[in-house]
Amino acid sequence: MKQNPEAQSTEREPRISVNKLADYLATPSTTKRRSILREQKFPKESEFKTTYYNEAKQPIKKCFTTSEFELSAVNKMINKLRNEIIDLIANPPETADQQGKHKIKIQRKESCLEALEIFLDNTTILDQYKEHKFTNNIYTNWIEINGVKISVEPDIIITGHKRKKPYTGAIKLYFSKSNKITKDMGKTISSMLYEHIKEFSNDADNKHCFVYDVINTTIYSASTSYTTKIKEIQAACEDISAIWPTIQRK
Repeated sequence: MKQNPEAQSTEREPRISVNKLADYLATPSTTKRRSILREQKFPKESEFKTTYYNEAKQPIKKCFTTSEFELSAVNKMINKLRNEIIDLIANPPETADQQGKHKIKIQRKESCLEALEIFLDNTTILDQYKEHKFTNNIYTNWIEINGVKISVEPDIIITGHKRKKPYTGAIKLYFSKSNKITKDMGKTISSMLYEHIKEFSNDADNKHCFVYDVINTTIYSASTSYTTKIKEIQAACEDISAIWPTIQRK
């Protein structure tokens, strides 16, 4: 028997993105934690958020994966966004029902433009990593902890050699002006990057697994307190697994 979409969504197994897991761990509020889980259980309510900074993320990823840290893709997108914003402002929709969407579209492009300009002004923060080899992420599976599937999805994979020993790491690009990443959130995300890479590579190195908060120009790696953080994540996943069946649509 086929189930209706709402029934299928209600029975959706416990899962959460790594960014939302970091949010979950960072807040002591039961109400906010349940709100985070509701957003993850019923993703149609939040799917727009996942693509909001896509026009900034893609050229930055390309910058990492081209030889000699080539910035042309970033500059090209900056010019494209500037022109598109000018065009959108000059040509507003005539109907009132389209004006709200039009305004949001302009705001999104302005946010992406701002993120790219900040990235371009602060590339020196990444100098210590430029000697490594970067590739697009090929490790896309979920990682499961205590019954909860966690979507980590590194944006960039790092490989290299140190004292003739190979290593593999990963970078997660983080974009949010309203929800600045905290040190604790950064440690959660970077620790999960390391845990994720260990699933695919025997050469995983925690020092080369980090989250880069582009807008706030901050890097957090998994190099310290990794074991403690993983224990916190395991405990949180136990809670999520227990709470999940009680989460309902508003």
